[in-house]
Amino acid sequence: MKVRPAKDDVRLKRLVTVNNRLKLRWVVAGEISVRAYTQLRSQSSDRCVSTRSSELVFVVAGEHHVEFGPTRQQVCLSPGDCFLIHRGTPHVARSRQRTRLLVIDLLKPSVAELGVTLCRPCNPRISKLGVTLWNTSTKLGAAALVKMARRFVAGMTDFRTIALEPCHNTARMLHAKRALEERFLSPVNVAALAREMGLDRYYLLRAFKHNFGMTPVQYVQFLRLEHFLWTQLESSDGASLTSAALNAGFGDYSTFCRRIRRVVGRAPSRLVP
Repeated sequence: MKVRPAKDDVRLKRLVTVNNRLKLRWVVAGEISVRAYTQLRSQSSDRCVSTRSSELVFVVAGEHHVEFGPTRQQVCLSPGDCFLIHRGTPHVARSRQRTRLLVIDLLKPSVAELGVTLCRPCNPRISKLGVTLWNTSTKLGAAALVKMARRFVAGMTDFRTIALEPCHNTARMLHAKRALEERFLSPVNVAALAREMGLDRYYLLRAFKHNFGMTPVQYVQFLRLEHFLWTQLESSDGASLTSAALNAGFGDYSTFCRRIRRVVGRAPSRLVP
């Protein structure tokens, strides 16, 4: 039976391996692909390579020359750092060591704005994604890649196909969004949140959906799902799915199962590598 995704769902579309480079495509307001590769010194040249207009290139390790207009600037990264080469910027590698690159490709112009604004620092997340891709001793399963990809997308300010429209209540809605992000593991009380902000409950529901494309409850469910997927990726103690669902803020296991099936199209037990 074909599962029809909801509007707010992030759904796996295609997983492929090309020339030993792990490449993941998934749907979130369009197509995004993630790939990682190591650029050896023998592969580098003086020829500048421009990133595509849809591409974000993160240099995670090594040395890299980046050209900014008439000048050329060298970037040497220390452990734990990463450098973002913005879209369309010419760059060339001249490294005495291996240069590791992580490429986030926004394949449709409608989602290009996702790559330029992050709601919190992405260095730890990018570094963790790179370390997992490069240093794993075994071939990563599709589930592990999906979890990492979803977690990266969750850090972006917007998941929608249209830009945030300016309106008089944008600041209040951003405050409500941050409040939900801080309390998503607890039971959601939209009426209490509306009273806290001095708004009518129904006005909050309409304004929140107008700004972010989903209701507060739908957004909290999305945050809980992201929390569960990332916890499963990092956990190695073999915790049960029931306890993981409860720790993620889901009230009961059946609701959790329905949500997982709705988003990724498979049972929770099949997500664990």
